[in-house]
Amino acid sequence: MLRAEGIPARFDIGFPLPENKDKGDIAGYHCWAEFFAPKIGWIPADISEAWKAKQKEDYFFGSVDANRCSSPPGATSHSLLNKMARS
Repeated sequence: MLRAEGIPARFDIGFPLPENKDKGDIAGYHCWAEFFAPKIGWIPADISEAWKAKQKEDYFFGSVDANRCSSPPGATSHSLLNKMARS
Protein backbone atom coordinates (compact mmCIF):
# COMPACT_ATOMS: atom_id res chain seq x y z
CA MET A 1 0.00 0.00 0.00
CA LEU A 2 2.82 2.39 0.79
CA ARG A 3 4.52 1.72 -2.51
CA ALA A 4 1.28 2.46 -4.34
CA GLU A 5 1.47 5.94 -2.77
CA GLY A 6 5.11 6.37 -3.83
CA ILE A 7 6.56 5.69 -0.37
CA PRO A 8 9.56 3.32 -0.40
CA ALA A 9 8.81 0.20 1.64
CA ARG A 10 10.48 -3.14 2.19
CA PHE A 11 10.03 -6.48 3.87
CA ASP A 12 12.31 -7.51 6.74
CA ILE A 13 12.76 -10.85 8.42
CA GLY A 14 14.54 -11.99 11.53
CA PHE A 15 13.89 -13.78 14.77
CA PRO A 16 13.30 -12.91 18.41
CA LEU A 17 15.88 -14.06 20.95
CA PRO A 18 14.40 -15.54 24.13
CA GLU A 19 14.15 -12.82 26.77
CA ASN A 20 16.07 -13.21 30.04
CA LYS A 21 17.93 -16.28 28.75
CA ASP A 22 21.48 -16.77 27.58
CA LYS A 23 20.56 -19.94 25.67
CA GLY A 24 17.50 -21.79 24.46
CA ASP A 25 15.46 -22.64 21.43
CA ILE A 26 14.43 -20.02 18.92
CA ALA A 27 10.80 -20.62 18.03
CA GLY A 28 11.12 -19.43 14.44
CA TYR A 29 11.30 -16.37 12.30
CA HIS A 30 9.24 -13.21 12.29
CA CYS A 31 8.51 -10.72 9.51
CA TRP A 32 7.72 -7.00 9.57
CA ALA A 33 7.74 -4.05 7.23
CA GLU A 34 9.83 -0.91 6.99
CA PHE A 35 9.12 2.33 5.18
CA PHE A 36 11.46 5.18 4.26
CA ALA A 37 10.98 8.68 5.59
CA PRO A 38 13.22 11.42 4.17
CA LYS A 39 15.59 12.96 6.76
CA ILE A 40 14.89 10.01 9.12
CA GLY A 41 15.62 6.81 7.21
CA TRP A 42 14.01 3.39 7.40
CA ILE A 43 11.28 3.04 10.03
CA PRO A 44 9.98 -0.37 11.16
CA ALA A 45 6.28 -1.11 11.50
CA ASP A 46 5.21 -4.43 13.04
CA ILE A 47 1.45 -4.73 13.01
CA SER A 48 1.38 -8.35 14.19
CA GLU A 49 3.34 -7.58 17.37
CA ALA A 50 1.21 -4.47 17.92
CA TRP A 51 -1.90 -6.64 17.58
CA LYS A 52 -0.59 -9.14 20.17
CA ALA A 53 0.58 -6.51 22.68
CA LYS A 54 -2.02 -3.73 22.65
CA GLN A 55 -0.16 -1.82 25.39
CA LYS A 56 2.83 -1.50 23.01
CA GLU A 57 0.78 -0.67 19.90
CA ASP A 58 2.38 2.75 19.40
CA TYR A 59 5.85 1.37 20.15
CA PHE A 60 5.73 -1.10 17.24
CA PHE A 61 5.06 1.73 14.81
CA GLY A 62 8.64 2.98 14.67
CA SER A 63 10.48 0.43 16.83
CA VAL A 64 11.13 -3.25 17.26
CA ASP A 65 12.06 -5.11 20.43
CA ALA A 66 15.70 -4.97 21.46
CA ASN A 67 15.85 -8.78 21.51
CA ARG A 68 15.10 -9.05 17.78
CA CYS A 69 17.76 -9.97 15.24
CA SER A 70 17.28 -8.92 11.65
CA SER A 71 18.57 -10.98 8.76
CA PRO A 72 21.00 -9.49 6.28
CA PRO A 73 19.53 -8.07 3.06
CA GLY A 74 18.76 -10.81 0.55
CA ALA A 75 18.51 -13.59 3.14
CA THR A 76 15.45 -15.79 3.16
CA SER A 77 13.73 -17.46 6.07
CA HIS A 78 15.03 -20.82 4.82
CA SER A 79 18.68 -19.69 4.64
CA LEU A 80 18.37 -17.88 7.97
CA LEU A 81 16.94 -20.89 9.81
CA ASN A 82 19.54 -23.24 8.24
CA LYS A 83 22.32 -20.96 9.43
CA MET A 84 20.84 -20.87 12.94
CA ALA A 85 20.57 -24.68 13.00
CA ARG A 86 24.29 -25.03 12.18
CA SER A 87 25.34 -22.71 15.00
